[in-house]
Amino acid sequence: MIRILLFVLALLLLFCSYYLWKKNAGLFLLIEKNRDNQSFFRNFAISYGILGIFGLVIGFLNQTNYSLLYLVVVLICSAIFSLRFAGKMKKS
Repeated sequence: MIRILLFVLALLLLFCSYYLWKKNAGLFLLIEKNRDNQSFFRNFAISYGILGIFGLVIGFLNQTNYSLLYLVVVLICSAIFSLRFAGKMKKS
């Protein structure tokens, strides 16, 4: 069951990576479109893509410690993205 959820999380991260990389026009309704904000989305798209690939690998390994460490890293990365994005929304 945990392996299935890890695969779902990994696929969700890969989808978010694609969305941040290619389809980020909807997010620019919340913040202004400039080079700094575009690089912000690209950097997190790369981060989410790497985390998605790691999630697929960790799902195949089926190790509890690696799975928990992976979940912690994903939560930290998501929190950093959320806080930085909220700060950019507040500025504009």
